[in-house]
Amino acid sequence: MGYYTTHRLVVHAPKGEAVSESKLVEQIKNETDPVKIQALVDKLKKKPLTSGQIIAELRAYSEDAKYALSADGNTSNECKWYEHEDHLRIFSKRYPEVLFELHGEGEESGDLWIQYYKNGKMQTCKVVMTFPPYDEKMLK
Repeated sequence: MGYYTTHRLVVHAPKGEAVSESKLVEQIKNETDPVKIQALVDKLKKKPLTSGQIIAELRAYSEDAKYALSADGNTSNECKWYEHEDHLRIFSKRYPEVLFELHGEGEESGDLWIQYYKNGKMQTCKVVMTFPPYDEKMLK
């Protein structure tokens, strides 16, 4: 047996990630510092990826992610992806500027959470449910 959870992944690309090739070439031509030139060449080689491409790479990296997530990051199947934290910590290091937002809903009532991953680090946010206090004016 095991504990089943549904997962949904949202990929937040960094602002300004998409840079035109011609602009990078122009910057390389005008730069004199070899270290900065190499950084620009590396950036030119690495084309910006879409969230769909990043999710496809994650699904290829993790068999559980492939089962849990559809190609667009939505829930595919409920599953026992116990290693999701380890997988996303490691995977997020491949894209240090990208924020990964994993939503989970477990079998038990109230088991809702979101985990944020960026460059190998993680934050877990569990749902907080509250009821408003009694207010006699609300009686109808």
